[in-house]
Amino acid sequence: MSTLETCERFANCNFCNENKIVAHLLNTASNHGQCNTSVSADPKPISCALGSRFHGPLNSPEFQCPFNKLVEGLLSPHTSIIDEARPSLFSSGFQLVPFTETQTPASHQKRGYEVKVSGQIEGRIVVGTPLTLDVLPSDKTDLKTRFTKFISDCQANHSTCDLLAVNYSSSPPLPELFLVDVVKKCLVKAPTCTSPRYIALSYVWGYVEQFNTTKGNVEQLQQPGALTLEQVRSQISQVILDAMEFVTLVGERYLWVDTLCIIQNDAEFKDRQIKSMGAIYTRSLTCICVIAGRDATAGLPGIRVDSTPLQRARIGENVDIVAMRPDLRSELQDSVYETRAWTYQERIMAPRLIFFTDWAIHFDCWQSNRLFNPLCDLLGTRAQDLEHSTKNLDLRFFEAYSALVEQYTQRRVRPDRSQDRALAAAGLWEITGQCHFLTQSSEFHSGICSRFLEFSLLWVEMSKDDLTGAMVYFAGMRNDACPSWSWAGVLNPVNYSFAAGIFRVQHYCGYSFQSCMRSVVHEIKDSNSIGCPKESPGPGPGAYITLSFRAMTVCCSNGGVFGYIRDQHFASMGIQRSFIVYNEKDCGVIYSEHHLNLRGREKLDFVQLARLEAPILEGVDEDDWPCERIHEPLVPSDYLQGQHLILVLLVTRRDKDHMERLGCGMILETAWESAQAEETTIRLF
Repeated sequence: MSTLETCERFANCNFCNENKIVAHLLNTASNHGQCNTSVSADPKPISCALGSRFHGPLNSPEFQCPFNKLVEGLLSPHTSIIDEARPSLFSSGFQLVPFTETQTPASHQKRGYEVKVSGQIEGRIVVGTPLTLDVLPSDKTDLKTRFTKFISDCQANHSTCDLLAVNYSSSPPLPELFLVDVVKKCLVKAPTCTSPRYIALSYVWGYVEQFNTTKGNVEQLQQPGALTLEQVRSQISQVILDAMEFVTLVGERYLWVDTLCIIQNDAEFKDRQIKSMGAIYTRSLTCICVIAGRDATAGLPGIRVDSTPLQRARIGENVDIVAMRPDLRSELQDSVYETRAWTYQERIMAPRLIFFTDWAIHFDCWQSNRLFNPLCDLLGTRAQDLEHSTKNLDLRFFEAYSALVEQYTQRRVRPDRSQDRALAAAGLWEITGQCHFLTQSSEFHSGICSRFLEFSLLWVEMSKDDLTGAMVYFAGMRNDACPSWSWAGVLNPVNYSFAAGIFRVQHYCGYSFQSCMRSVVHEIKDSNSIGCPKESPGPGPGAYITLSFRAMTVCCSNGGVFGYIRDQHFASMGIQRSFIVYNEKDCGVIYSEHHLNLRGREKLDFVQLARLEAPILEGVDEDDWPCERIHEPLVPSDYLQGQHLILVLLVTRRDKDHMERLGCGMILETAWESAQAEETTIRLF
């Protein structure tokens, strides 16, 4: 069908004219300077049963104008209602709701229709051009134009986006780095004297068979044309082939992708690369994030001719309408990509991102920050915060760190690779450490920040997934590949609200903070000596990191001074809170998903991490106490009314020398002093 015939079919469509769709959409175009039409349109929402949308007159050939074709494409997930044996779907409500949005400059407007089923938005039909909408590219020229504009605008106007990459340029050079050369069609070694310009790829592996670079084929793959050989190309995943084509189409030369650029069976080489993920993604020009599909077979929609759904149509001279799915945030939430731990750190670390979904291509960067990235918030405020006190900067840094951990632990690793819980974030902590105001580095051990060690140890395990709201069922279970004192040592998501609340209390309310951990050492131990699995992440096979320090402890079982525990469950957060009782009064609170029994046989101890001393505020009414402004549900306000607090870990002994972390909390100092604490050496595995 010719373009002219398509435009005439839309202009003459009875349905679109009767419902003022033609007038509404063409009037949109006039506001963009695309058309001379000046029609006064007052469209109303169009409602009917979804079944009639497929079985009624709109399904007749004479009503199949460009607009209705795009609507049908957005309704494709509901085509099963054609089967009239499903009356509940057949009678679902279908709506076309007109909208108008004012854009910048104010004289410009974006108009179109929202397509809804049972009140849920399935997508939009919008008037616009490819350069103004996040749709899949219409052709090679369109793709390169949009890519070039995105990169050049960001580099010219966004100083934040390359801030970390500039900082890394003065760091020691990367270890040996391979790149895919899309011109020579082979692997090449990146130069070590300069920073190479390359695009990185982030995607979901899934359970599909992948072609990998190995010690046996790495020399062959460095020969020009090696990646075009049939025995090689036929084994490379579709997503990688499409990424190579993308790099070619936009006029770049180098691509970094894990399966080809890491020698997968070289343990030493692979370990160096994993530890350098922060630098690899941060130094990239941009990162392709493949949201479409469930694994590496999905490819990049729009790159191949047969991979683009019906998305656009011409309705007038130089006037296009485009079908768009809901926004990027919605598409991410529904994707497999957003559930994976590895892909989280990759998209967080890259300064610029190009998201490929089934229906759209979205451009984002650190400074635009369309998705909440805690690092963006930290970087974007550093310039003005440098004029403030270190105390303010520390609070911002810890809030960013805790947000990263909370977001990351919502993600999953493959069940057969539980050790990846810590490994998949190795680059993330490297980046975060460099991020700390670029004046001092922060070390991380198994994901715990050493600069704020006492607060970092106060993570709380959750039994509810914040992303989906669903309950998770690993409460109290250990990830044996990681130490118990790290959040990586549990399988569930974790929450830092308690620690962040305490941090804000001492920041805003004048509490003085005193660390009670002395002689802190991270020791590399043989995992077999403390009953840990042989395959543990660390400096070598069978190695395990224990956290050793001197601190005051109180025995809280077998006749200890503390009484029974009264439990309270935060159903909305999936967190278990237990109150400690002393002399028939609440004296503290512990957060733990373990079933606690202070009168049981298990030997339980409280370990003092820090002391918070309340300020003396003379003449301040109790109702005006500043801690009331914290509004943190995990920090009971009645514990903050001018009382000194002891921050503690709850531990149990694995043997005479090693302890396992079970939970964390706080105890009133008056009760702690009555318990007659004793100093001892703590070794947490």
